[in-house]
Amino acid sequence: MNTSPFRREIAESEDFLVTVELLTTPADGVEGYVDFFEAFADRYEHRPGSPKIVAVTSPHSPGGVATLDPFTVWAESVGALPDGLDAIAHVACKDLNRNGLETHLRNLRSVGVANVLALTGDHPVNSQPVFDLDSLGLLQLTMDVNGRFIGQEDPEDLDGVFQFAAGAGMNPYKYTLASAWQQYSKMLKKVTAGASFLITQVGYDIVMSADLIRYARAHDMQAATFGNVYLLTKGAATKMHAGDLPGCYASDDLLATVGREWRSAGRGREASLTRMAHQTALFQAQGYRGVHLGGWGLTYNDVVEVVERAHEISDGGVDPEVMREWCHFAPPGAEYFIGDDGEFILPDEAPKRTPQQKRLEFFHDHVVDVDSRMGAAIAKAAAKDPDREGIRARALYAAERAAKALLVECKDCGDCRLPENYYALCNEAACAKGLPNLPCGDSDALTGMCGNADVTCAGELVFYAAFARGKLGELAEQVQSSKVPSLRGSSAVINYLAGFDHNARIAGEVQREKTLPITVVGESVHAQIPRVNWSMARLGTEAGAQMSGPLAYVHDVIATQINAGADYLAINVDDFGPEQRADMMRFYVDMVNTIGRGVPVCIDSSDPDTKVAGIDQYFRTARDPQTLPMLNSINMVHPKGVLELRERYPFKVVAMLHETVDKDGVPVAIESPDQAHGLARDMFDMLRNAGFEADDIFYDTAVTPIAADLEAKRAHQTMHGIRAIASDPELSGVRTLIGLSNCSHMMPNRRAVNRAYLQVALEHGVTAAVLDPTVDYGERKPGKQILSIMRSLADNDGSDMAAGFEIFTKIAEYSRKYGRK
Repeated sequence: MNTSPFRREIAESEDFLVTVELLTTPADGVEGYVDFFEAFADRYEHRPGSPKIVAVTSPHSPGGVATLDPFTVWAESVGALPDGLDAIAHVACKDLNRNGLETHLRNLRSVGVANVLALTGDHPVNSQPVFDLDSLGLLQLTMDVNGRFIGQEDPEDLDGVFQFAAGAGMNPYKYTLASAWQQYSKMLKKVTAGASFLITQVGYDIVMSADLIRYARAHDMQAATFGNVYLLTKGAATKMHAGDLPGCYASDDLLATVGREWRSAGRGREASLTRMAHQTALFQAQGYRGVHLGGWGLTYNDVVEVVERAHEISDGGVDPEVMREWCHFAPPGAEYFIGDDGEFILPDEAPKRTPQQKRLEFFHDHVVDVDSRMGAAIAKAAAKDPDREGIRARALYAAERAAKALLVECKDCGDCRLPENYYALCNEAACAKGLPNLPCGDSDALTGMCGNADVTCAGELVFYAAFARGKLGELAEQVQSSKVPSLRGSSAVINYLAGFDHNARIAGEVQREKTLPITVVGESVHAQIPRVNWSMARLGTEAGAQMSGPLAYVHDVIATQINAGADYLAINVDDFGPEQRADMMRFYVDMVNTIGRGVPVCIDSSDPDTKVAGIDQYFRTARDPQTLPMLNSINMVHPKGVLELRERYPFKVVAMLHETVDKDGVPVAIESPDQAHGLARDMFDMLRNAGFEADDIFYDTAVTPIAADLEAKRAHQTMHGIRAIASDPELSGVRTLIGLSNCSHMMPNRRAVNRAYLQVALEHGVTAAVLDPTVDYGERKPGKQILSIMRSLADNDGSDMAAGFEIFTKIAEYSRKYGRK
């Protein structure tokens, strides 16, 4: 993949790294950036062993004040960026919705910026915030965009595909248990969502900065951590102390110290640079990957001075007492929450549920839960009134809106998150930013009060609500999607029970109604598909793998097939080596089980160990183990392994009808529909004796590529074999299946051929197909010309070779001319 120089520095360099944030006022242009770049190009020389300056970052309206956005900054200045210095753009959610943020990311790509710092963003000053996404959602969007870049790239060029490196912020300087726990929990979620580097908030507590690294190591956090080192002026310290810079804390002692230092501007600046140098050396000693230098008025000369003095301090040995003098300004009686093992120290006794929690839980259990009497009745009524316009729906909506407005100041989003918030609050009402994933980092460090409104931070309330219900482990894993805009102003209860809200959606979409009257097995998670193979080759096989472009691409392949109506999702990893396949199959079965909303897998493999691994993993992590997976396949030549597996697990099976064995056990090819039918009968008895029900069996009469069948006779065996099985009362209840894409293998413009082949198979009684469900097979009829040719193909038994070759020629010509239809 095309990785950025900054990302390569993180991965490969042994140096302690330095990034520099250049702040501008609303009136500034990009001159400050260009001046910095020119000074770096003319004068910077990295001394071995010293911290290495590697990137410059451009903020996105810091403090909520409008300034030049990062795209404009880099569009005008990236040409001046010298060798050895990379660009990082801050991208904040406060001003743009999802579409606007994706456009912003694509704009950054257009000017060659490959590193982004994904931030929720400061609450805007004197304007209406957006916050359609928060930092977690933005990280997910960035990885989705990376996945789309993969999907748009030619397979032969994938090794050079553009990919963003994404980072995120983290605030370890919190002195309430709830805020601290939430910050650390969200940090791990950000890393899982794709953050490859983290930059901390500004802070002055050497215990908490050390705690962060201890926690990260205990949790094997795969992200480079940069400590924030700020040019602290008296004005900045005063704002921090007053709470006017949300998320930044300055103790009384720090404010007094900085006030004394800045009695003269010269001494104040000298002291600030000295503090920056000590904090840089401290972060290096504590195990950070680098530092992020920033502050109003920071110049190139300042940065070089800080780096050189930090190197001198580190060379002389970091003195803990000196570090405390310069860098430690904790509040009196500060409480710390990370133990020596890197885990949170929690109270022995959980808090009690609040009366409001109890009332809302009761309402959910007796009205909203589909297993309750009233919930079942509402769900039944909703199914009859999909537009939610009936008198009962309107009455329920009015009652729901009144009750929730009274209890939680409901904002009528129609996509309620009360259960995810453990019935503590409506996040749109309780959070000043209305974030789906609480909290941001703005809360008061000492009190846990919101930094933007005179209320307790919603993240604090959700922490204690989850703690009271014994659900902190669940909260630590929970990632909420953004609200569904189309549901605003409608009944959240009905939307939930009718399957319209976020609970029923995959990648934000509701599964479409099927248009094919057969069982559909999605085929696209297959290692022979070039982009899928390339992505699989770059992914690990450990559960909880960090999100990336390749992983997002595979997620999208899964989600789009399910949303298009797949009943099963086939997984094939046989292109990889035998030492990899079993672990890979487990990994992708887990992936489908996690994001697939209960859609079962089809284990597609010729390798016995991979088959076992796939079936076993399905039952370990399936949402509903009563929904059986499918195994592709069993044959009459080597049936033993599958039959033995059936003794351990129930599953549905694809039975191949292309080959049998003679009385001596020698494999014999099937050559006619009658032979396929006879083999189906033989296998039926074998499979029923092994415990398979009739509707567990899917007979595959073997689709031969038309391009490889010059006599055009194999389709006759396939189609008429299907008809013979379908019309046999002794085989009542079994299914027949085709691998649709096989028919057009090696052909150009395949869809029209596939569409006609499928139609003919339906006419012969097929009841299942392995295909790409995102193609409109059930909505668009095949062309009359190709359908007529395909019917002739199905009826050609091979007795007239010339007629067969003529059919083959017609199909080939049609495919070349019209196959895209």
